[in-house]
Amino acid sequence: MDVDIRPIAAEELPELARVFGTVFGDAWPDGAVAGLGRIFEPDRSLCAFDPRDGMVATGGAYSLELTLPGGGGVPAAGLTLISVLPTHRRRGILRALIQRHFEDVQARGEAVSVLTATESLIYGRFGYGMATSAAQLEIDRRHAAFAESVDTPGRVRGGGSCTSPTRSGCGAGGASASTWCTSRGRDGSTATPPMACGRAGPTTSPTASRRSWS
Repeated sequence: MDVDIRPIAAEELPELARVFGTVFGDAWPDGAVAGLGRIFEPDRSLCAFDPRDGMVATGGAYSLELTLPGGGGVPAAGLTLISVLPTHRRRGILRALIQRHFEDVQARGEAVSVLTATESLIYGRFGYGMATSAAQLEIDRRHAAFAESVDTPGRVRGGGSCTSPTRSGCGAGGASASTWCTSRGRDGSTATPPMACGRAGPTTSPTASRRSWS
């Protein structure tokens, strides 16, 4: 495996976006790179570079806190932006990235590493396990009704943009029909990262859907 794994500088974010977008087949929206730069932690990034082809794999982490039963919390690492170009797979690059991530987590004294998996089967080999799950249901309202009459006091009011303190509450990839999630950085700034948040906006179509990620 003739690649160099290292953190990247802020000016290399456009290249990270290009590689990540290529892997997932989805170009980032306008302004997403600049938005990510406001919450990105360059010192926690880990990207792989081929001497001939440049950046070929991406990865990073966010410094989070995991809430425990009883109200306490422990420091946690939120693994994110993992991708390897198809031209450089089956070479141990992903395993090397994850190993470097674990070493960083241990050095920082963080208790756990967490992630939202695009494909769950990938990460079990590295020791990750399912902590929670989510489901997506789609019902054609023209042919559906409540099984029993229910009392519906009060009213439902639409909310504004969802706000997640970190990107761990959003799903990777990008569902164009979903509302973009606004992430808040440590300095109070907000950004719109290239991830679809688990919140569906109002719909006027005959099909009602609910999208959520964990």
